[in-house]
Amino acid sequence: MIIEKTEEMIEYEKETGKFAIWKGDITKGYKKWLKGEKIYDYGSDIRPRVTTTLDPERRDRWAQFEEDFGYKTAKLIREGVDLFVMVKRLLRDLGKDLDSKQTSSFIKTAMNSYLIDKERMNKELLHDIMDILNAIKGFTLMSIDDYPEKESVEYMQKVMEQVTILKDKIETHFQEPIKAIIGPKECDILVIDDYEPTIDFITKYFRKRNINIQSAHSAENAMLKLKNLTPRLILLDIGLPGIDGDEFCKNLKMKPSTRDIPVIFITAYTNSSTRMLLNETKAVDLIQKPFGKNDLDIVFKYLKKE
Repeated sequence: MIIEKTEEMIEYEKETGKFAIWKGDITKGYKKWLKGEKIYDYGSDIRPRVTTTLDPERRDRWAQFEEDFGYKTAKLIREGVDLFVMVKRLLRDLGKDLDSKQTSSFIKTAMNSYLIDKERMNKELLHDIMDILNAIKGFTLMSIDDYPEKESVEYMQKVMEQVTILKDKIETHFQEPIKAIIGPKECDILVIDDYEPTIDFITKYFRKRNINIQSAHSAENAMLKLKNLTPRLILLDIGLPGIDGDEFCKNLKMKPSTRDIPVIFITAYTNSSTRMLLNETKAVDLIQKPFGKNDLDIVFKYLKKE
């Protein structure tokens, strides 16, 4: 059986000047190199052996990292050494002499500052774009009043639908969660509805009462937000595009991170089958469309806001 030379074998031979395959067999030197057991010193016969002693916690973290990112031990050691040297030189240039824990804390703080600034700039840009799209929807609504013919109304409604889809995609792009460093955020209510006037009405009502409320225009957009957002309650429209509200609610109740969040359905239909959905999906209540301000007061029962 002929052994084909891999990219890692080529890298090994280039780095060490040794053969990875000799007389049809993989060499011991290459196997040790894969495990990170040797560091080769060019121009010298000295070949120091690397011996690592890790406590169980670090060993498990190492193994999990290799599994998650597809790193082999040799590559992890090489890139780890390169990164460590680079960071230490950077800290030295900044006049900082830090141990490993202090270095980790320093990098985390710097990354947080960078990400917070980036998030702030994204929010400002997102706000400007949303203002333009809302203006387009506003002008479209005015046009419907001015041109009430059936064909004109249908055309304008299609424009509004496309604007809503565009808003959803833009919001998803700008609010991609950076969960590893910043971690989850909390809010009181997440409202999920594809009809912008409904979201505007609900948002204004609760913000006047100092309730922290966020919004999403689809189940897909909500899924993305929930990776970095922990609402105390979810207001969920049943008739969503794509994944509908009752299916989305079932998914929420299957996940440990979201199953305890109360869900209140928003729906234009309240028949026996709709009521049955409360049991099937484990939603706590429903609000019927069209609704007024008094109908939203039921939310406070489940928020249990002090």
